[in-house]
Amino acid sequence: MSRRRATGRPPRQTPYKRTYTDGRTVWIARYLGLDGKPNYAKPRWNGGKSTFALKGDAQKAIDESLE
Repeated sequence: MSRRRATGRPPRQTPYKRTYTDGRTVWIARYLGLDGKPNYAKPRWNGGKSTFALKGDAQKAIDESLE
């Protein structure tokens, strides 16, 4: 059963998974900006990259970008 979100609050934006042909899996930190266009979270602590090995790190980057 899924949780209901608060009324008037936009849905949480989550990273998506990418699997390469060699079997490697990464998480892409993509989110929609205030203008409605897709952006990539590229934090300095990840070397300016938007790909992450862990989903939690990608989510943290998205949350930091939206603050």
